[in-house]
Amino acid sequence: MEELSKLTKKRLKHLLKDDTYLSDIPPDITSGECKNLIALAYGQSISLLLDRGPTNPKMKIIVPAGEKTTVEHVKKAIRTQFTLNHSRTGDAGRKIIRWKYIWKTYWLKFEGSPLDDDRKTLEDLGIGHGSELKFMKRRRIKNSDKKKK
Repeated sequence: MEELSKLTKKRLKHLLKDDTYLSDIPPDITSGECKNLIALAYGQSISLLLDRGPTNPKMKIIVPAGEKTTVEHVKKAIRTQFTLNHSRTGDAGRKIIRWKYIWKTYWLKFEGSPLDDDRKTLEDLGIGHGSELKFMKRRRIKNSDKKKK
């Protein structure tokens, strides 16, 4: 049974690699990723690019399209994609990403503006298919600045 599984995975990998339309699909695709790609093909999801700096390639993030898609949905999709990428590259056990720390330290940025409200919709922010997001270090507000407000 294990031999058949290995043979099937090897053949699937070969088929995906050689096909023009399917070459960007990983051979160990999850059902969630498959559903996202189908939704993207039918226009029910949008694809965003996450620029992680000059030393890292841009990451493709797929989120549901619609009036109610928020920044929080994007953050969840980023977390899922990072987890999948780490498990595929073998980094999963080596590096634990503390997402609570990440979101406390960084904002997502779109066209120079921080996405500082998780409840705002992508439509309200002007984010659409193919938009590029970046990480932006949060600025700390000093106690003296808080008292002035």
